[in-house]
Amino acid sequence: KCSTLSCEMDSPRANITFDDSVDENQLLLTQIAGVDGESSQHYPTGKPFTKTATFWVLCYVCMMLNTGYAIVAPTLHSYFTLERHEGGLAAPQKRYGLVSALFSIGHFVGSVILGRLSDKFHPKILMSVALTIGLCGAIAYALAPSEAVLYPARFFWGFAGGLFPICGAAAARATNSEQERTRAMGVLVLAGATGYITGPALSAATSHANAYLHLSHPHRCDSTHHTPTGPAPPTPPPTGTFQPCMDDRSIIAFDKYRAPGWCAAGCIILGFLLMLFVAKLKKPPSKAQAAAANLQQGPAGPKALKGRAFILVCLIMHWLTQFMVFFDIAAREAEVAPIAIDAWNWHPQTISILWLAWAGLMVVTMGITSWVLAGKVLDSTTAFVCACGAFAAELCMINFPHLNATHVDSIIAVSRVRFFILSVVSGGFIAPTLGANNAGLSKVTPPTAMGFAIGVMAAFGALSRAVAPIIANAIYITWGANMVWFLVAGVCLCNVVLTGASRLMDPTCIEYLKEERKLGR
Repeated sequence: KCSTLSCEMDSPRANITFDDSVDENQLLLTQIAGVDGESSQHYPTGKPFTKTATFWVLCYVCMMLNTGYAIVAPTLHSYFTLERHEGGLAAPQKRYGLVSALFSIGHFVGSVILGRLSDKFHPKILMSVALTIGLCGAIAYALAPSEAVLYPARFFWGFAGGLFPICGAAAARATNSEQERTRAMGVLVLAGATGYITGPALSAATSHANAYLHLSHPHRCDSTHHTPTGPAPPTPPPTGTFQPCMDDRSIIAFDKYRAPGWCAAGCIILGFLLMLFVAKLKKPPSKAQAAAANLQQGPAGPKALKGRAFILVCLIMHWLTQFMVFFDIAAREAEVAPIAIDAWNWHPQTISILWLAWAGLMVVTMGITSWVLAGKVLDSTTAFVCACGAFAAELCMINFPHLNATHVDSIIAVSRVRFFILSVVSGGFIAPTLGANNAGLSKVTPPTAMGFAIGVMAAFGALSRAVAPIIANAIYITWGANMVWFLVAGVCLCNVVLTGASRLMDPTCIEYLKEERKLGR
């Protein structure tokens, strides 16, 4: 045990003299606490982690998770509700909300469980389990003979979304400076956001798929009873309009409704192979190793307990910010298309252009904040500025002179150009808050609780993404678009308050953690 900052520690691995240089002490201590004599993944030396193949494998995994969420978005409603002879599952419309939310519910459960386990078990073990579960969910989605199979398929597919805490914790532990950590966390979030582009793109690429593998002789479908009625022609008509009956369990289909499941399964298999043969991940430090690294001196005093309570408050601020940001994004995803269709009868292609413009601005703003400004501006400052910008854009969306207008009139009174521009700008402002918020959280979290903290944050985001569309849709149907914008503006105002509080509290929390390491607690 050490009573001063200048002391010696006998270790089975090395004898090291410590001085009051915090950064050097951290490097030496974490090397002692490494696994099998290797340098720890907390403060590695040599090549920056963001330039390693392991980091880009983690980025691909994060992108793949959101690709699985977005790839079915254009076709899930039709797949769920269309009649059997049209290739659907003939499920009731009233249960569509449940099957849509199950992915986010699975994401919520997976984030909590896998995030907590990522502080104890090797990342490759957890990633293998999560990817296997996600693969089973994607294949079950593509093979679902009825809606009863689709429910667990969506849940287990979403469960694999709990991989983000594992990737985030591994990246946070593997960086050797605050600038590098900010950059790594920001790029991971940016990679995840890219999935919202690649998902619909893959769905569009398979929109004309019409292939079927018959394990036995195919049957025609009776459009009245949706059951096989007899042998079908040996080959489909030249026009390609042949639609086999999906009640025939001998059919494996690759059509526009089931192809997204097969594509997602292929992406998961690729991620599995990259994780096994390319990524080089290490087991997180145990409590004993963390104690050695921190020169733990026994029970902490009242001052230390007060500081840890302060850290918890900081973490709660970041978790709530994540909830609000995803609420904004999910409400926008759910209501922008219905509003544009009701007001101006926009074509789906126009709505796709709107989303691509939003995604493009999002990539630019997140790239600037997570790569160019990394280490130059405090993460909570970036989040606060972006939250203020999103709040101002949402206020401009509200049609104040026509607050009492009817459902459609309240939308038409706003210019479609103004609607398009502000939708893109507000989305572009709110997106960088995610990367800055994740980077800020990684700096106010003790290393041994990194996976748990990021897991809870991901769970808050998944929960928000599940409830926001339901609330926003109910408000739009009842009171119209103006009230939707009031709701989203209120959420953005909450973001301004939360990120402002984090801006004030995070520096103190970071300094406290440094002091704890310096004093050996």
